[in-house]
Amino acid sequence: METDDWNKLAAHSFITARQMVIVCLVLEVIVGGLFIIIADKFDVAMGNFLWWVLQFFGLVVATNLGAVILAIMAQKTANEIGDMYREVFTADFYKTVDSMTTFRSFLIEEAEEDGKTLNDEMRELAQKMYRVMRAELDVKAEYVEPIEPLGEYADDGELFG
Repeated sequence: METDDWNKLAAHSFITARQMVIVCLVLEVIVGGLFIIIADKFDVAMGNFLWWVLQFFGLVVATNLGAVILAIMAQKTANEIGDMYREVFTADFYKTVDSMTTFRSFLIEEAEEDGKTLNDEMRELAQKMYRVMRAELDVKAEYVEPIEPLGEYADDGELFG
């Protein structure tokens, strides 16, 4: 996976409650306006029982439409997350986790045999590994000869001329 994909996985954006309310309110205004136009077309007087029934139907339609739209948006987000998770959580990932768990169990057993905690064992192991690697580098560094500069440098005229 690319770095951008990892960032998307780590910080996936979801629709917020505020955005949901805004979607529903916008739909209510649009659908409510349409039902007011319908009432006006059929000469239903404002305040009349039929006018209120039309407004109620408008509210129901807007709410249902909002629920469907928000459900579609939620499913799209779930599909995107599912695709990303399928790419990350592969069989190789689970095998690696299993291997690390086995290694951890072994460290715990060894630490308990020595009367230590896992953290103590890890700290001691890290110190020993560092010392071995550092000693190896120090020994190898004695035989490494520094690289001599080529001795040929370009002046400004050659670079920008």
